[in-house]
Amino acid sequence: MTASDQTFVDGLVAAFLPVTARTDGLRNEGAAVDPGARYDLAKIAAPTLVLHSRDDGINPFAFGACIAGHIPGCATFPTGSRRAGRCGNSQVPGREAP
Repeated sequence: MTASDQTFVDGLVAAFLPVTARTDGLRNEGAAVDPGARYDLAKIAAPTLVLHSRDDGINPFAFGACIAGHIPGCATFPTGSRRAGRCGNSQVPGREAP
């Protein structure tokens, strides 16, 4: 791992600590990966925008499109590449990914 990579990883870890302040978020993340969880997307009344990369290597684009299609009035913004929009779970606010 390069020094730049290590600095990036250290920033990610620092952004997640302390864990006790993120308990509700961790529960939400756990529910998000629960295959038995079901959400009534039709009940979402807040303005919603789904951003999803067409070449997402973890969640196929069809997942985002399906979610957007079930939220009333939802707008969808498909990106052409994971790198093009610089959006993602690995991003630290104010820092561009390596």
